[in-house]
Amino acid sequence: LPQSERFKTSNIITLALIPGPNEPKLHQLNHYLASIINQFMELWEGIDLSSTYESSTAAIICCACDIPAARKLYGHISTRIACHRCKKRANIENNFKTNFGGFTDIDQWFVPRDVEEIKNNTSLWKECNTEDARKKHISKNLVCWSEMHRLPYFNSAQFLIIDPMHCLFLEIAK
Repeated sequence: LPQSERFKTSNIITLALIPGPNEPKLHQLNHYLASIINQFMELWEGIDLSSTYESSTAAIICCACDIPAARKLYGHISTRIACHRCKKRANIENNFKTNFGGFTDIDQWFVPRDVEEIKNNTSLWKECNTEDARKKHISKNLVCWSEMHRLPYFNSAQFLIIDPMHCLFLEIAK
């Protein structure tokens, strides 16, 4: 759509607004998402529209929100640690400040992450029985469970919109 039409309320479907003032914990967000994902599972399989006698399908193709919310929504670790699309990891400086600067490891940049591996690792996170086991799993695999991964077509590496304003604000891009 042209920019003049793109953000009109008639062209946007708002699935959910998470009220503040504090962001929800991961388990709270997944509980909230479960019913929305159930509905999208039905829509993906197709529903019959009685008014047109046709079958329609629907899918979530992107998420528009700030980076911390997107990471939690999609089950990716913090942007301060790793990229959600490629295998690039942040450089950790002496005072534990991270950045993605430097080109000594340019061969690791832009190597796409395997979506099936991400899905498998999110499922394995869900099977961890203790908080400590989940933390170790996240440190190793950089992902945790999100209800979004129940969608059969879902690609957490491609459906996330990159928000450059937050990259600059968080000093991720230098």
